[in-house]
Amino acid sequence: NVSFYAALEGTNNTSAGAFGSQVPALASGALLQDNTADSRLVDMYVTITYLEWVTVLIGQMPTPVSYELNTDEYDLETINYSQFVGIANRDRGIGFIIPLHPELTFLTWVLNGSGAISGATNDPDDRYAYGAMLEYQPYDEFKMKVFGHFTENNVDTTGNGANDTNADVDALGAGLDYKWYGFRLTGEFVRARIKST
Repeated sequence: NVSFYAALEGTNNTSAGAFGSQVPALASGALLQDNTADSRLVDMYVTITYLEWVTVLIGQMPTPVSYELNTDEYDLETINYSQFVGIANRDRGIGFIIPLHPELTFLTWVLNGSGAISGATNDPDDRYAYGAMLEYQPYDEFKMKVFGHFTENNVDTTGNGANDTNADVDALGAGLDYKWYGFRLTGEFVRARIKST
């Protein structure tokens, strides 16, 4: 009922002080960025399945809103990640997977923030993120989802140690993944609104 998963970066895929990491290259345009990617730790989390009505995940992991981030690297359709991966990203926190029906699953999470794809050993800001997703999968070849991901940011933009900028992000989205006789149609749409003061 307890399993442990870890994924470590073995090359030089680190970029301390940058917005996100070099994978994906578009992470610099991410709306929910972390500002640090200086760790070789990609994922490290524990999955707990003692209770039938909920699965608990604790640690650093990808947010569940992205199909690409939750697909093994060697099973991806293309070599490059999409812009959406830069928006979704990874971070440390706790997540709950609640099966409502054999075809319907509810997921919810609370994170330390919205991290970089290679992890982050420190966060220069004071932020947290939370969200929820409803996933419908009537059979293996077809699934769809709707979700919300919300980030509360207080960022030190002057470097004097004071969190002087507040940039909250409200993101809503949906996704579809359909496989049919060797063909695949998959996509995600997310609309994120930044409220900055």
